[in-house]
Amino acid sequence: MTPAPADGLHVNSDAPQRSRRFFLLTHRLLRLGNRGLTRIDFLRATSRLLLRYAECDSLEIRLTDGPFSYQWTSSRSSPRDGRLEVEPRSCSNADVPLEQVIGAVRDVSAGLGGSADATSALLEVWTPEGRHITQVADSAFRSMAVLPLFVNDANPGTLILRAKRSSAFHETTMTELSGVALALGLAIANRRAQAALRERIKELTCLYGVARITDHLTASLDDQLQRIVSLLPPAWQFPRIARARIVLDSRVFEAGTLETMHHIQSTPLVVRGRPRGEVVVGYVAERDEFVEGAFLPEERALIDTVAREIAWLVERYEEESERRRLQEQLRHADRLATIGQLAAGVAHELNEPLGNILGFGQLARQAGDLPESTARDLDKIIAAALHGREVIRKLMVFARQSQPKKSAGDLNEIVENGLYFLESRCAKHGIVVERRLASDLPAVHVDASQIHQVLVNLVVNAIQAMPNGGRLIIESAPDPLGACLAVEDTGIGMPPEVLSQIFNPFFTTKDVGEGTGLGLSVVHGIVTSHGGTISVSSRAGVGTRFEIRLPLSPRGEPGGRSS
Repeated sequence: MTPAPADGLHVNSDAPQRSRRFFLLTHRLLRLGNRGLTRIDFLRATSRLLLRYAECDSLEIRLTDGPFSYQWTSSRSSPRDGRLEVEPRSCSNADVPLEQVIGAVRDVSAGLGGSADATSALLEVWTPEGRHITQVADSAFRSMAVLPLFVNDANPGTLILRAKRSSAFHETTMTELSGVALALGLAIANRRAQAALRERIKELTCLYGVARITDHLTASLDDQLQRIVSLLPPAWQFPRIARARIVLDSRVFEAGTLETMHHIQSTPLVVRGRPRGEVVVGYVAERDEFVEGAFLPEERALIDTVAREIAWLVERYEEESERRRLQEQLRHADRLATIGQLAAGVAHELNEPLGNILGFGQLARQAGDLPESTARDLDKIIAAALHGREVIRKLMVFARQSQPKKSAGDLNEIVENGLYFLESRCAKHGIVVERRLASDLPAVHVDASQIHQVLVNLVVNAIQAMPNGGRLIIESAPDPLGACLAVEDTGIGMPPEVLSQIFNPFFTTKDVGEGTGLGLSVVHGIVTSHGGTISVSSRAGVGTRFEIRLPLSPRGEPGGRSS
């Protein structure tokens, strides 16, 4: 007989010590169930204890857990190794009655060496019901013990012990081993419950953290997404080797150094029905436990839930951004309306005295025999009065005091007529003009001369924004309410503090004497007087884009839409 191990965990020891050793073994088994070990680490540790206690040469544990069946095999010669095989439960007979399992064990044992013949040896198979004798050919094992593992009613199991010597098990040892199997079943059930509880706690901790982030829009969206992605690896089964990534449009947020991932779990990030990116969690190293699958079913549900929370967060940020944009647009419109009223009042007050100055100046200039210096002074007065009258005219346009004479018009034709006079000026400044005019453009209800002025003002602004040349894009496209005209340049762009004031009268970034600051104010006045809208986007060092939307021509008007 093999000498007893130093820890005394063997079943065939003296009777007075059996009770103590049985208690010691079951205590250790139950402690292993509470240590938070993975399935493989738990089976490896329990196998070493059982092999020493039973003084057997091989051990097999058959288990079921949910949709899977597990078969763990370990031997006395290499107790630290072991092998775990996993298959769908529907393909396994591990959950059939114990008597059928015993029959299956007999069949398997008999098949190990082929059919029995004169050289066959006897195999003792012990079960809680007693001893059975069968024949095997050239088998290394002469004794076997088959014991049920009661994990729970839905997930039965079996413990199979094999020994190379005959009579390794007997009625007394089977009684003790039945108690050991009962303790092992309790330890397995406890480990499963503990593992499920830990994973549930990690899942809820992650979701709670995500909920706290998504409930507050205090930081930027990028900061929020970076905080969310950092919560993902700790929520997965093996956090030390887990990495996470969130992709939203062209932006990437990562948790941990993303080496080559061996296993990846991902889900699309869908915002308002449109794919915008993905959420990815993966492992950067292999583990023995991956034989049963790298990810838990609960982790699939978790990553899907996180993706939905992120999509909701993105929607809220975009809605908030749109709300702020509309509020700013409304404030800007109110400010311009106030300025327009003031400008109209000023224009009316100045128009009459300025007209008198211009009229009397022109009359005086027509008088004969004027000294040369007086004539020059009168010319300056007339020129200044004409300039003042032009400023007043622009103020009146901005204040919408000058009503447009609208009719059905072809926006592309207006653009082409305007570019006819502007392309040579663009070429002189090294600017390439690119047309992107839609062929299916509907007729618009406009004053062609005023829209021509809008185009000229925007193109001149673009030329001034590209002192070293560049590209000018003129684009037209259908719009749900009419047509859209866009003027885009690749110039110096504008910072936000300039962008917020460009439509204010007399606002200019040019040097003194180089402009009145009324060009874009006139553009705004013309567009709004047409019932249209104008928007602008710009990035310093990248360029600027103006978009003008004009209403459709009414039905029945010449050149308008037909029924």
